Order: sequence, then C-alpha cells, then structure tokens
Amino acid sequence: MGDYTTAIIAMVGIGIVLTAAVVFALMRPSDMPPIDENRN
Repeated sequence: MGDYTTAIIAMVGIGIVLTAAVVFALMRPSDMPPIDENRN
C-alpha cells in the first residue's frame, strides 16, 4: 500500500503544480501575445 500511496501523493502534487502554473499564466496575460484578439 505504501507504493500506491506514494504514487497517489505524487500525482496529486503534480496536478496541483500544473493547475497553479496554468492559473499563474492566465493571471498574467501581459507576458503572452493577444491570442484572443487575433482569433476575432
């Protein structure tokens, strides 16, 4: 069970890191080109 617990904790941790990275990127649109304006 210890191996499964470690794997689950690792997956949850990676998911939290990826989610935080996406939210951080979306909160700073100035660092990216205006993709929405180009689509319209």
